[in-house]
Amino acid sequence: MRKGMSAALLAAALSAFLATGSAGDETQRRVWTDSSFDTELSSPRLSARFQGGMLYKLVDKTSGKTLISIDPSTISPKVPLFGNTSVNLKAFAVEQTKSDRVLSVTYTWMNAIKWLVKWHVAADGSLVLQSWAKSTEPAKEFQISFAGCDLTAHTLILSNENDLGSQATAPWDGEIVRYASNVASPGKTEPIAAVFRGEGRGWMLESWMNKGDRATLTATGRGKTAEVAIARLYRVPTRNLALPEVRFGTYTEELDRSLLH
Repeated sequence: MRKGMSAALLAAALSAFLATGSAGDETQRRVWTDSSFDTELSSPRLSARFQGGMLYKLVDKTSGKTLISIDPSTISPKVPLFGNTSVNLKAFAVEQTKSDRVLSVTYTWMNAIKWLVKWHVAADGSLVLQSWAKSTEPAKEFQISFAGCDLTAHTLILSNENDLGSQATAPWDGEIVRYASNVASPGKTEPIAAVFRGEGRGWMLESWMNKGDRATLTATGRGKTAEVAIARLYRVPTRNLALPEVRFGTYTEELDRSLLH
């Protein structure tokens, strides 16, 4: 597991985003469903495909197993970005930039709502998501979800620092929620993770909360798959929101034993 960026770095990144938006080498402005926004990032460990920055396929390149898979044409344009308040991506202007290791997608509506989805390939081969948003009204929640997480070859385990016990396998139609509320000493971080345990190896998505952060990790069963949502919660509503770094990575059976036993 890796610790996320510090609160100071997160604040600096948010400030830069709000001031300038995205920038890069292959700039495109079209609707989010345009075929030009269907793109891939790849590392020695993972291959990922996105539609307008939305992750719709994730493959473990070592095992060849598909970890996440949904039909991109079925992705709903209505995104509950601010908790109970959804945004409709059809109304947004979209700007995408792409390099070999970085994908940045900025959604803008009437210069009032701004949302950046930034993915990059880390040095260890994992896939990292960072996201920031500016809303029209102060919000208490900032959420991103990931649908199509396989349960046919994996057992889902949701965990935080104090609880490793809740599991789910296909077919599943329930819900599991995990909370993280880091009120520990300065500099300490707290992990919150969804672990998908397979035979011999597995994968996880994890986030590390900085001091004072509150978050939820929610998994909802969809039969043979699960949808996992991570949300940052704000005690004081704000228009400028940032999600703690979310990291996707594979792991081996040896690490599985050290994490979960």
